[in-house]
Amino acid sequence: MDSAQCSLFLITPQDTLSPVFPYIDMLRSVFKQVGVIQDDDLSLRRKYPNSTLFFLDLDLFDDDQASISSSGSTCTFTMDNRLTWAKRITQSLAHHPVIVCSSETNSSFMLDCLHAGAADYLLKPLYLPVIQTLFLKLHRRQETESAPAGPTPSSNQTTPLDLSTSSPANELHLDDDYVFLQHDDVHHRVKNFVSKDNQLTKAMMDIYAPPLPFPAKYIPLSSRQADELKQKLDSWDFSPFDYHQDELIHCVYLMFEMAMASPDLAHIIWSQDQWYDFIIDLANAYHDDNPYHNFAHAVDVMQCMYYLLCQLNCFPHKQKNKKRTAARLTGKQVFSILLSAIGHDAGHPGVNNMFLINSRTPLAVMYNDRSVLESLHSMTLFQLIKKHRLDQNWTPDDYQQFRQTIISSILATDMALNNDYVSKFRHATAATDDPMLLCSALIKCADISNVTRPFARGRQWALLLVEEFASQGDLEKELGMPVQPTNDRTKIVLEDFQISFIRFVALDLFNAVVTWLPELGFTVEQMKQNLQQWEFEKQQRTCQSLPTTTFANTTAGTKRRLSYCLEASTPPSLINGFPTSTTPAPTFSNCHFPDDSASKKSRFSPASSPTPTLSTASTASSTSSCVLQ
Repeated sequence: MDSAQCSLFLITPQDTLSPVFPYIDMLRSVFKQVGVIQDDDLSLRRKYPNSTLFFLDLDLFDDDQASISSSGSTCTFTMDNRLTWAKRITQSLAHHPVIVCSSETNSSFMLDCLHAGAADYLLKPLYLPVIQTLFLKLHRRQETESAPAGPTPSSNQTTPLDLSTSSPANELHLDDDYVFLQHDDVHHRVKNFVSKDNQLTKAMMDIYAPPLPFPAKYIPLSSRQADELKQKLDSWDFSPFDYHQDELIHCVYLMFEMAMASPDLAHIIWSQDQWYDFIIDLANAYHDDNPYHNFAHAVDVMQCMYYLLCQLNCFPHKQKNKKRTAARLTGKQVFSILLSAIGHDAGHPGVNNMFLINSRTPLAVMYNDRSVLESLHSMTLFQLIKKHRLDQNWTPDDYQQFRQTIISSILATDMALNNDYVSKFRHATAATDDPMLLCSALIKCADISNVTRPFARGRQWALLLVEEFASQGDLEKELGMPVQPTNDRTKIVLEDFQISFIRFVALDLFNAVVTWLPELGFTVEQMKQNLQQWEFEKQQRTCQSLPTTTFANTTAGTKRRLSYCLEASTPPSLINGFPTSTTPAPTFSNCHFPDDSASKKSRFSPASSPTPTLSTASTASSTSSCVLQ
């Protein structure tokens, strides 16, 4: 088929008298037949040969805008009559290509025409070489409609969304209105959604986990260094504060290396460079100026996860005894839960879910106020997995299991759901065969494992956590938001903070898990010792009338990062103040950000822990709501 075998009809609006087509001679020199018809029902309902194209000159139509206001709304929506006309024509001629032309150069209008169903948009003046290619639209339409249905994908083939080709147009009849759902319209709309989704994801990553300004390199470990780090990783007394960030990155690689030794993963081959690029990128997704939720915390959680998995004999080459635990994960699941552990807080802004919800940030709106941060962490991790091609080499079924394990594990770290999970763990027995539940139990324990580490390690983490909570409280005050008692630096007492958290949160969780997995009983024993030590320190402070410990002011890095999150759509409550506030609340635009050069210092060593200051704070109120988000 070529142009000489095709017909083309110019469609004119019914109320247009003697339309002028300066390019009609050019069209007649290309096509077999060129005619002019009006857009009346009789003309549009005729049956035309398959080799027929239709042509709309939108400049012939009255382009005045018709404003339509919905009743009861202050918003006014405008609809371009030309687009309405084009969409009606394309719906009526669903099986024929409809080409539109106009002198309108606005790109949004061009795209709207395609979304309305047009097969192509031609910008005036028209040129002969362009006209000579129009028959290809007809050829593509006929080829698509005659194509047979494709074969059913096999179980080991992936079927990604393919937006590059069309499939037969579909008609949807609603009652007697004959509404046509055109495939091209859906095709362009979905393609536009995917494109904008990619832009949205990039914007979110730029805000919460900005990419490295330049590629980072790593120095390979010697065999001796690797052996020393492996020995440390096998200890429950592990602390990331003992290492530089480069060493922590090596620790992460070594744990992944041991997980990848599983026979289940023998078919997956990723280079050492690929691994290190991913780990370095992931480390950068954590904000080091967060006192607590930084890369050191992520490594600490991953090492705890690794240690717990070793106790459960989940690494065949590291089994301490021949007894096989009832709760056993496959090599793929072990790898997935380790990856969940290192990425479970990626992109954490330094405040909890309640802050994001109360301040009505776009992030909270996007995730419907449900597990906001956990959803962000999962999204961030999978963006990096995709970027570094760690989603390759999986069968479709294995990848779905891999993704499901990571998402469910990270979402389980939302402490607002803690009681629900504890209830599930209490009902688990040695006969329970639920890998997802097991992964949830392990990551929840690892996430708050500080209270089960040797006391000195746990105390370091408690200081950092309280500082982060107090920093959030400072931000809440500046914004005129209600300050939670656990975030008010004038009311936080470190000993009470830890005693309440252990009694009302941690013990319930670990007791439920240890009843199910007795191999992890050592965690409860250490936690009880730590609880006694905190109670002793509280008694000593009370007897000696010592002032309580408070913490340094919020870091400028946290405030600056939150300003990016809030300025996109500042809600009225942040401008006029919450109902409970007696004074107008300042916005980030008029907040003074002190120099944060000190905050840029690495927090991966004890020297970088916050310096406590002393004040006479009152005893904290109940901290049963003290949870890690």
